[in-house]
Amino acid sequence: ILLGLDPQQGRIALIVGYGLDPFLPRKAHDHTLEIAQPSLGAADYPQALLTYIDALDQLMEGICDCLEEALGIEPPTPTNPQEY
Repeated sequence: ILLGLDPQQGRIALIVGYGLDPFLPRKAHDHTLEIAQPSLGAADYPQALLTYIDALDQLMEGICDCLEEALGIEPPTPTNPQEY
């Protein structure tokens, strides 16, 4: 995922690579961008990026959960959970 930020225009955009494209519908990632709009409007660009990354993380986790269920895969047990 390539994320671009234009502070002068107060806009954020992304490009999804071919590997993720089938799993990340345009509507879904557009929604994650909308979540960051309030921070962009306030010119709080670091918070906008963190908000977007958090929303994307939740979206991708949900997609992985659906794939695990659809494919009958047991989720791995984390040995050392990490936080950011």
